[in-house]
Amino acid sequence: MEFKVRTYWIVYPVKTSIKHAYESGLTAYDSQQVIAGSSPLGDLGELFYQMLHMRTSLYEALWMFPERHFETQGHAEAYCKIHQLIIRALYGCAVSGPGVLLEDANDPCRAPIRQTPGIRVQSPSKRPAFELPELSRVMRLADRLAAMDAADRDRFLSVIDYLGDIRESPVFVGQLALWSFVEHYWRGEDTKTSDDRSLSHLLSLVCDTAERREFNIKVRQIGGKLGSPCSENKLRNILAHGKHLTLQANWDNDDWTSFYAIHDQLFQIAIRGVEAQITQNDAS
Repeated sequence: MEFKVRTYWIVYPVKTSIKHAYESGLTAYDSQQVIAGSSPLGDLGELFYQMLHMRTSLYEALWMFPERHFETQGHAEAYCKIHQLIIRALYGCAVSGPGVLLEDANDPCRAPIRQTPGIRVQSPSKRPAFELPELSRVMRLADRLAAMDAADRDRFLSVIDYLGDIRESPVFVGQLALWSFVEHYWRGEDTKTSDDRSLSHLLSLVCDTAERREFNIKVRQIGGKLGSPCSENKLRNILAHGKHLTLQANWDNDDWTSFYAIHDQLFQIAIRGVEAQITQNDAS
């Protein structure tokens, strides 16, 4: 028997109003739709849900079924891996391993052979919003990466994977890694790195003049206030030299809010920078 291979995966936990939606060659179902038999899993949907739900909560989950077929299961798994890395970096939620649908190439009416995805326990403190704009963003980025030659795709996926590691790191470690990533990745043609020049390169790539000016002002103001006891105004240096360990006792709630907010913003700007590079590479 000759088979055509499809894959699917689960994104969890997410805050979403999606019940059943189609976007860019992929159909998403919530768990209730899968249990009801509406997905390509058919009458096995409820069984698969119950089996996986025993390991981790899938009450707030989206089951993703792309239309495309693959020559081999390995190719299908590689496509799922692209989505795993993108969703982890952009939104911080978990993505299951690939489930598989093996369809009879000579008899499209025959029910496919269905295999469950691998899943891991996930207990995050936040549920990211995942609506149609987020789904569309992921699909555009994944399809661009999938269409690249292997060397370019692997290079970008390693960067995206590292950003996912930064997101999942302990807070101060992740923030320092983020500043280091910006300094080295966006140094351009400079032989020596400079966090100021690299940040300027990144901001000029993804931000308009107003956003760039606003961000720079906030970084200087927060750094100057939090580092004033040691005459330091760079957030990157405060983290790199461990000064936050002695200074943080004097930070009030507003200081902490500003400190976290600026790093969240910098992370989103870094993600946008990588997306812009992928788009430029795709157009070249």
